[in-house]
Amino acid sequence: DQDIVKTAHRPTANMSSYDLYLRSMQLFRLSRKDDMQASIDLLDRAIELDPTYAIALSQSCVCHRQMIDHGWADDIERYRRRGLELAERALAVAGTDTRVLSQVAASLPGLEGGFDRANRLVERAIDRLAAQQAAGRVLPVG
Repeated sequence: DQDIVKTAHRPTANMSSYDLYLRSMQLFRLSRKDDMQASIDLLDRAIELDPTYAIALSQSCVCHRQMIDHGWADDIERYRRRGLELAERALAVAGTDTRVLSQVAASLPGLEGGFDRANRLVERAIDRLAAQQAAGRVLPVG
């Protein structure tokens, strides 16, 4: 069962935080202003419960960029600063988590206004995936 597989690989020991993260993802996928803000609010609560929950930090970073990109942010600078803060926190705790690296990389151009750091993060993620594949821990995509 797919839900059992997801639960076995949850990136936090805090079940309440994980539940909030899953609920936020449902709202994120709707890609509407109110739902995106609600997703951010749920992620904030998840992060409160587990401040080192890297994927929740990076997902919130993505949400903040979406709010800016779609013109939904009432205060662009506040969303930009918060998104960058979340990016730094996610990177600080992510280690070599390729999903976190990728999400932060996808967010940075809209938050920083440039691609240099995002490109370096993508390269790090690709290098890590190649190393995992070489070690037989990741199946090739395709």
